[in-house]
Amino acid sequence: FIPTEILLKPGKLTFEEFAIIKEHPKLGYDYLKNQVNIDSIALSIVYEHHEKANGLGYPNNLKAKNISPFAKIVSICDVYEALTSDRAYRKAVSPNEALELLMGSCGTDFDLNMVSSFIKRINPYPVGSIVRLSNKDLAVIKKTNPKYVLRPVVSVINDNCTDINSMDLDLMERFDVVIEELYSEAQENVPSTL
Repeated sequence: FIPTEILLKPGKLTFEEFAIIKEHPKLGYDYLKNQVNIDSIALSIVYEHHEKANGLGYPNNLKAKNISPFAKIVSICDVYEALTSDRAYRKAVSPNEALELLMGSCGTDFDLNMVSSFIKRINPYPVGSIVRLSNKDLAVIKKTNPKYVLRPVVSVINDNCTDINSMDLDLMERFDVVIEELYSEAQENVPSTL
């Protein structure tokens, strides 16, 4: 229901264009409510998935207690997917950055308990993933930490990449080191030594 030129605009939206974007929950709701067998929970998700805990969302500026819990969950998923996907106006952010942004939006945009629950179910660093640490070391994810998914155990790769298990770091014990970059097999910037 939203013009493609607005959806795919590479630059910042004007106030008028954003007003058109903000119509999509109601337009989708109006379309679906006339369909056969659309559950009321699904309709509430469609209508409320851009409402924010602080009441600054749209279309009705609902506050947290008035937003369907299902819409709250879908809102978190929607934002995570948007952040981790390339868009016409920006490149995707890494899964860990997206999770940090979600956590930073608790209380304003999202419910803390729901974001915490979401994060426990998302694993941005599967075992075997190659990452760059803040100390510039390359490492392989050795073990995940279900309670703190951003703080796995990693095996540092030595300079000539002949020994993957040269040193293990438990990032729950080393708060001075964080993961800065996750490499995927499809990325062109994976270090050539691997």
